[in-house]
Amino acid sequence: MCKETLTKETVEVTNFIWNDKGKKLPAGELLSTLITLSDSEKETNPIENPDIVDYLGGEGFVVSASNGEYKVNPEKKADLIALGNKVSDAIDKELEACINKDIKPVPTILVMPVPIGIKVD
Repeated sequence: MCKETLTKETVEVTNFIWNDKGKKLPAGELLSTLITLSDSEKETNPIENPDIVDYLGGEGFVVSASNGEYKVNPEKKADLIALGNKVSDAIDKELEACINKDIKPVPTILVMPVPIGIKVD
């Protein structure tokens, strides 16, 4: 018979911070906001973090619309997208540095069963 046990492990969590012009912002939240602003079909979108609002507004990327919603400055949309790419690349670079290169991945073979009687080309 198996007896349940509970063990604990130490997990390291890293919070990536975007530093620019004296502003320190959570990089993941900033990237999420930039993606929302650049990809949204809506004219206005909410931005919850006042520090991100301050940063993006100070750079002229967004203008206040109403009720905590902001719209992208059309003249700065390309720059907003470029900033999103820059933040994404920085996060990717940091994540890659965290990966243990000594770990060898095990190849996985995925098999999809085909029901009998179905013709597969």
